[in-house]
Parts: sequence; C-alpha cells; structure tokens
Amino acid sequence: MSGAAQRLVAYLALHEDSPRLVVAAGLWPESSDEHALSNLRTTTSRLRKTAPGLLTPMSQALRLATTVRVDLVDVLAAAETAYEAEDPAALARRLGRVGELLPGWYDDWVLFEREQLQQQLISASETLAERLLSAGDVAAALAAANASIHREPLRESAHRLLVRIHLAAGNRVEAWHAYERFRRRSIAEVGLAPDSSFQALVAELARERQRRRRS
Repeated sequence: MSGAAQRLVAYLALHEDSPRLVVAAGLWPESSDEHALSNLRTTTSRLRKTAPGLLTPMSQALRLATTVRVDLVDVLAAAETAYEAEDPAALARRLGRVGELLPGWYDDWVLFEREQLQQQLISASETLAERLLSAGDVAAALAAANASIHREPLRESAHRLLVRIHLAAGNRVEAWHAYERFRRRSIAEVGLAPDSSFQALVAELARERQRRRRS
C-alpha cells in the first residue's frame, strides 16, 4: 500500500463519513481544491484495487467498511468506562500499554487526534488510580498514577495523586521524594512551584524533616 493510501486509511479511521473535499484538504493542505480532489480520486482508485472492500461506496463522502476494526475506537470506548469498569486494575494495565497515535506523523489532523487521545488516557488513568486507591489496591493505584505521569510528566494532579497513594501506604519517605522530584522539575522547567493544596498535603512531612535537621 502506498504512502498516500496509508494516509487516506488513517484519516478515515479517525474521521467517519468524511466529505470528499474535507478529506482532500486534510491530506493535501497545500494544494488547490481541484488538485487535492484529483489526488484523492487517484489514491482512492488505487486503494480499491489493492484492498478491495476496504472502502464503503458513497457518493459524497468516504468511509471505511463497517467490517474494518479500528484500534483507536476500542481504546476510546475502554477509556470511557474508567468510572464503572468492573476490573479497574485490568483496565489500567490495558490503557497503560497504549502507545502514541501514529508516531512519526506530524500532520495537523494527526497532532490534534494524538493530543485528544493522550488527554483521555491521562484522565482515565487518574480516575482508575483514584478507584484503586479507594479499594486499597496500592500497587495497582501506583501503576495507574505513574502511567499518567509518564504520559505528561508535569501534570500536577497526577503527582499529587502519587503522593497520596504513598501516604496511604505508609511510605512517607517515598511520598516526600515524589513531591520533591516534581517540585524541582516544575520549578526548573516552567518556573512554577506546586500549588498550595499540594504543599499542604506534604506540610507535615516538611515539618518532620525540619525537626530532624534541628535535632
């Protein structure tokens, strides 16, 4: 399958029932409408020859056949169940294994969908970590919180959750180290200290360290 055909399939996987002109403009943004539509007709024709049945015949729009399974759709559907999934630990592990959407592609339409997916996975991971913490499954909660941090290293809510999990497990030293790692990185990279609620969470730990230094 040619590069143009791959891009067409990817575009349609992310955008159902797309009008032909919209598809053409998305895939060939620097071409005129006429040239972009011509490229689309050529690519569509070649794709129908190399992969018969992959596209559903439509007059004004393009879409993949209903028999085509799109992994992204399955992932997004799974992420939406974070609040009520019967096995939050299993769901957290599954979402933690999801990689970057179309790595190495930098089209605007890819970047937008990549960021949308990233934010949904981060939110789902934090929700699952909260549920697992409430259920007392510290190990799984830690894994889910760390998955969120891995996707967005400067996300304060995920680091705050990580500290809460360490505190709930009685790991006060780990809680302090997790806070300090985030504080130093946040100040170094964006010039911001943790907000007051995060500082309040570790205030007692800070006082303990001060008492030990004075003794």
